[in-house]
Amino acid sequence: MDFNEYVFEWYARGVLEAARATAARDALVPHVPILRPAMQAAVARLRALYARWSSAASIGSKPTTARAWSRSR
Repeated sequence: MDFNEYVFEWYARGVLEAARATAARDALVPHVPILRPAMQAAVARLRALYARWSSAASIGSKPTTARAWSRSR
């Protein structure tokens, strides 16, 4: 066996061993999405606030926004 083949085989065995250990460890932990619904709700609220702010801040993009801006002056 050539030295390069030995090194590659050693590396491949190490990678496979690490993958097996990770798979075994992940199989023990239940994957329950606890934060995902809360994060999605928070992101949706922030997007709604940003959409409201950006449409109000952009002068002239919509006729109603331009009228509202000119009335506030």
